[in-house]
Amino acid sequence: MSSYMTVTRELLQTFVPFNSLSVEYLDKAFAKVSTREFLKGAQIFKQGERIEESFFLLKGKVELAGNNHVTKLIDVNSEACQYALNQTSPATGNAIAKSRVQVFSIERELLDLLLTWNQSGEFSLTDLQHHHIDVNDHEDEVDWMSSLLQSPLLQKVPPANIQQLFAHFESVQVDAGRAVVREGESGDYFYVIEAGKAQVSSKGSNSSVMLQPGQYFGEEALVGNTPRNATVSMKTPGHLMRINKAAFTKLLQEPVIRSINFDDIEAVVGSQVVDVRLPIEHRHSSVAGSMNIPLGRLRKQFEHFTKGQRLVVTDDGGHRSQVAVHLLCQAGFDSCILQDADQHYV
Repeated sequence: MSSYMTVTRELLQTFVPFNSLSVEYLDKAFAKVSTREFLKGAQIFKQGERIEESFFLLKGKVELAGNNHVTKLIDVNSEACQYALNQTSPATGNAIAKSRVQVFSIERELLDLLLTWNQSGEFSLTDLQHHHIDVNDHEDEVDWMSSLLQSPLLQKVPPANIQQLFAHFESVQVDAGRAVVREGESGDYFYVIEAGKAQVSSKGSNSSVMLQPGQYFGEEALVGNTPRNATVSMKTPGHLMRINKAAFTKLLQEPVIRSINFDDIEAVVGSQVVDVRLPIEHRHSSVAGSMNIPLGRLRKQFEHFTKGQRLVVTDDGGHRSQVAVHLLCQAGFDSCILQDADQHYV
């Protein structure tokens, strides 16, 4: 190798999926990238190894040898060079340096979260109106508990969990004008409006959405471990019921986000397999017959799905897949996660 290559923001943007990140999240990724070299013949990673990082080739040639004894030689001129050398963890093959090699790496979990944060912010406020509970116009007549129980989300929660759920709720009095959650902050609580009205606004939108008693907010940031994608402020004085993240995860998230694998063939056959990664990720490697709907566009596709149709979301989207299943279940669809999707790529 003639010289050591420095990773710049501009260079980082030539790789997938960094090219999809907004400036804010690209900067976060750039700050966590590290580079290293391998001599010819060195093993970068081995088959079956659980790898905490994603490796991207900067210089040199790498041989990837898979389970089926098929080898692939990747160099900087290969289209495959745009993507991580290790698409999966555990690794499905061995990676051997066929020359002196330079790579950069980033923690897989961090990259997954950055992609989820980036795509979770791709929504319009009008989208939010489609996944909240319908309530009547007379807020004094609304029983928040009954309204919540009528939501599709609660229909998938075991009765025992529902009892514990209501036992964990705490009441909070809020003044008019108070920002209950702020866009960009981390999520800590799930909220239901008991009395009063709240306004949802976003920096990227000139419109706003009004929430009334019986409606809820704050769940998406808890599911995906993402920053809040909107600000919710009280329009009037009121009361909120809330539960913390730990209780939400145990009582609401875990019972709703179910998983199946390819052995559950009856559950897969007749279902629509959905891949919520970016189109370029889906084109590079995907499950046969899967429909690609990036997470940021998922809400807009609800009307094209049939109620009663099972929607199986591939798990290769990481946190994005979990958010997608929660959104689908919240909208009343039968949805679950398909495990080990990367083992069945075509």
